[in-house]
Amino acid sequence: MKPRNGVIALAVALSCFSTWCLGASIWSITAFYISIPGLGLFFVSTPFFLFILLKLNKARKDDESLTSITTPAAVIGVVAVLLGITLFPFSLTYTFSPYLLTHSDATIVRLGAVSSHTINIWVRAPPPIASATVLLLESQIKITSAFDPLKDNSLIFALDSLSPATTYSYEVIIPESESAPLTTITSTFKTLPLPGSDSQLRFAFGSCAMKSAHAGYDMIGFQAVKDMGADFMLFMGDLIYADVPFSGYGLGTDRELYRAHYRRTFTDVHMTEMGKSVPSFFQYDDHEVLNDVSDPEHPSFIPATDIWREYAGSSNFAHNFSNSENEFDNDEVFQPSFFSFEAGAACIFVLDGRGHREITDSKRLMLGEKQMSEVLAWLKASTSNRCKFQIMASPNPITPNYLHGEEGWRTFDDLQIIAEFIADNNVTGAFFMSGDSHQQGVYEVAPGLLEITSSPISAGGVPFRTIDGKISPIVWEQSDLGAQHSSQLAIVDITDGENPKLTVGLYSGADELYGWSKPRLLVEIFENLNNEKNASWELVGGTRMSTATSLSSVESSKFEGISIPVPERVPNSQAFIKLLFLSGGGLLVVLIVLTIAVCVVCCNCCNRKVKQVEEFS
Repeated sequence: MKPRNGVIALAVALSCFSTWCLGASIWSITAFYISIPGLGLFFVSTPFFLFILLKLNKARKDDESLTSITTPAAVIGVVAVLLGITLFPFSLTYTFSPYLLTHSDATIVRLGAVSSHTINIWVRAPPPIASATVLLLESQIKITSAFDPLKDNSLIFALDSLSPATTYSYEVIIPESESAPLTTITSTFKTLPLPGSDSQLRFAFGSCAMKSAHAGYDMIGFQAVKDMGADFMLFMGDLIYADVPFSGYGLGTDRELYRAHYRRTFTDVHMTEMGKSVPSFFQYDDHEVLNDVSDPEHPSFIPATDIWREYAGSSNFAHNFSNSENEFDNDEVFQPSFFSFEAGAACIFVLDGRGHREITDSKRLMLGEKQMSEVLAWLKASTSNRCKFQIMASPNPITPNYLHGEEGWRTFDDLQIIAEFIADNNVTGAFFMSGDSHQQGVYEVAPGLLEITSSPISAGGVPFRTIDGKISPIVWEQSDLGAQHSSQLAIVDITDGENPKLTVGLYSGADELYGWSKPRLLVEIFENLNNEKNASWELVGGTRMSTATSLSSVESSKFEGISIPVPERVPNSQAFIKLLFLSGGGLLVVLIVLTIAVCVVCCNCCNRKVKQVEEFS
């Protein structure tokens, strides 16, 4: 290799190295999506940098006095490389966090599913600790169980025969070992009230928690769940981002890498505090496996969902199938994760939108036939049992306005089947809740049937609309987007008894005036149409209520088909440019542009000097 080519190769390598370090560290520290265009701009500036080096090298050969011209280029090069070296630990953490930050010594205690009489407590301790003990202080119940070394040394305490609507103090004792001291964790939990009793119940709803890609990032959304007094949490997918930053492959079949992700998530300070006192139900989505994947035959699917079940899904309640023909064989590779439970006056069905899809020439079912039949049987039973409200919780967006391929329900038949069943069987008090879209919104997906979506609870807010279609009516939709909207959740309040009531509030920690103190929108779902307005739903408050297109199902029914007015939308390109600067990423763009400008000026200066030398000679 010629010396000149070696210099060029070295310059390219150093430039690429510093660019990668800069972009990766910016992502890992701030989670700004601006790092993506930032990387591109830095790579564009690389040819300018090399061009200047070559021009200055030629000028210096022709005239020794021109060596001073190398100063700007030298400064640019040195600063770029030094910046890359300085930020290298951050970028290394971001890119290789599953390998470097394994948290193998983590001790985790969290509450799982809860009912009026039972609760699951999930515990993990580092090997070789063999057992743990749980103590219910009020009842003197004491249980010791052995850890399962095949499940990352975890176990589940299943406590039953508890009293409804009762607060218990509990203590988990993990004995000392060679690798860890004696650990005692004390906290409280509250069982759910009996359906039909005079009671108040509150739960939090959300999805998307990307702890893995943020160096030092605390997931404050989970702290808000605890601070807002939730009786339980319903988390609807993307608990980890196994495919970040390896978006094309993810973590493959290496189960230990998935475990490292979950350990890091569950040892987050806010997740830890919430997990000890707020019972949680979990569902998975795609990022626990790989972006957009929905095929159990994919090589990563079974290993990834097995570890999700090990760390999260195992503490849910098992689903009791209403139809024995729908039972899955124990030897089937992929076991169902959908389930239902009661919460005061509400029945909740937690849907699985990934593992059971059936697509043929005659049908397209996101839920699959077995799960769909369970949903319809559950809806029919709800019309005669004590549940006043029916919540269908989906990890995927329901509204046809979500246009991203087969990520949502738009291209499937499920919504039409369920909506027609609800209408034909006079099911009232039913609605959808969903996550995944990284924004909040309320959509009427069928006459009188709402979808309320909210996410992320603790992940990057996107600087563009993910729900961007105008196919279906929009009741209300979040208009302020960007990286600062990284913590958003829904709070569901349920009053049971003689006058049952259910409201859903949408909250954002980034709200400019109120933060978590006031909802952006408050929606009331009616038990039936026997109310003053004969409505199935109504907007009853919120700081953004004035931006809604309709205030109740009665108003929305005045419009034909899908002709409900939709808010004017800023094109994604314009919104991206605006939010680029609002999110703080504009500073990086300015610096890059200035760097390129300096390179161009130096290049022009060099050309003039070279011409002067040539003319003089």
